[in-house]
Amino acid sequence: MKKRSTSGLLVRPTQRRDAWLFVLALEGERTGAEFKYFRALEDGALDGSRVRLHSLPTDPAVHDSAPEKVLARLRRFLEKYEPRTDRDQYWLVLDLDTWPVEALGMVAQEAARAGYRLAISNPCFELWLVLHETEDLGFLEGFGPPKRSGATKRHLGELYPQGITETLAANCWAARDRAHALDTRPDERWPNDTGTHVYRLIDALADAGALTRPA
Repeated sequence: MKKRSTSGLLVRPTQRRDAWLFVLALEGERTGAEFKYFRALEDGALDGSRVRLHSLPTDPAVHDSAPEKVLARLRRFLEKYEPRTDRDQYWLVLDLDTWPVEALGMVAQEAARAGYRLAISNPCFELWLVLHETEDLGFLEGFGPPKRSGATKRHLGELYPQGITETLAANCWAARDRAHALDTRPDERWPNDTGTHVYRLIDALADAGALTRPA
């Protein structure tokens, strides 16, 4: 597995950079599915000469996984490094899960004002990973909101007992198409039905020339 670092990009003058920088503020921890997936995607499928990913995971020691705290973490990063160019992008990768809709709405409004993008999943990011393998969501039948995340994570473990690897990330286009098909109301800021807007991040990476759909 190829290891890449964004440290050079963060300190290099923006006018001397060739690669775009995508900063991903994650609800999950460094040991969580989001961080592992985007690392696998970068190492296995992404053209690092075009785009580099820099993930900002939750710190379990300070309990900063709530949407407003994920937003604050991204802001602190930008205040410190100021890596902005017209090509760089800043994303909040969040779960609908059990967060209050009012709080999520406030974060979405503030993100829009700041020019940050949203990749929100309902119920959780693991749904995006399930879609790498199947479009069958029957495993969620009979589960209400409090238990839908748990059911999704259990099903993911059944589909990929080996965990998140470059092999899973290589199926991102299948997941993208399945998630896009679920998004029957694309004007919404997040999926109110089962779905995930992580596919929009994949589209942005493709638009930047860093991901190419297989022939």
